[in-house]
Amino acid sequence: MDYLLRIRGYLFCIIATVILSMIPSCGGKSSDIAQKVIKILPDDGVYSDPVGAGGEYQDPIHGFFSVTTPSGFRITEKRDKSTFEVVEGPFAGETVRRSWVQFRSGDLDIGVIARETATSLEEDFRIVVEGLRKAGVKIYRERFVTIDGAKGGELLGSIKGIMMLTVKYKKDGLDHAITITAPERKFGDNSEIFMDFLRSYRSLGTQ
Repeated sequence: MDYLLRIRGYLFCIIATVILSMIPSCGGKSSDIAQKVIKILPDDGVYSDPVGAGGEYQDPIHGFFSVTTPSGFRITEKRDKSTFEVVEGPFAGETVRRSWVQFRSGDLDIGVIARETATSLEEDFRIVVEGLRKAGVKIYRERFVTIDGAKGGELLGSIKGIMMLTVKYKKDGLDHAITITAPERKFGDNSEIFMDFLRSYRSLGTQ
């Protein structure tokens, strides 16, 4: 059984949830590994590629985003998650459109959730951070970043040997959330792949 499946996809729901049981430990000192990963991330917090990139793969559900699929990764799941009913704000009472797409290579995973939104990034990001802390995720860094030319939030954490990098931003009426998970010891070796993916990601807006 792939235990990583038990945590994937939940990180960027309104209340972030992580299933903790039966996740194998990869050994090593999490704090030391986390500091090495932090050094890999862009110091200026800018993930956007100034010359533009990507477009090789377009969201097949609602056409909300385009991205370059990393070599060796495949699409393992894609589904319409239009079951989220908004309880307050401009979309109150409505069911908004959401795309859920997952890219995988072995035990490396990249999950994308893009949905219609009318809420603020700051409030959503705070809810995600609080939800992860309550779920037992060790958070090493949280900060605001720039991705796709828009203000976003970056969070680096781990839980029982699994490193998580999450980047969330809002643009063109959409809320984009990208979650990367990998065994701690493999994160650094694949950092270039992860960074290229984030830099190639582009919002296409509501269609």
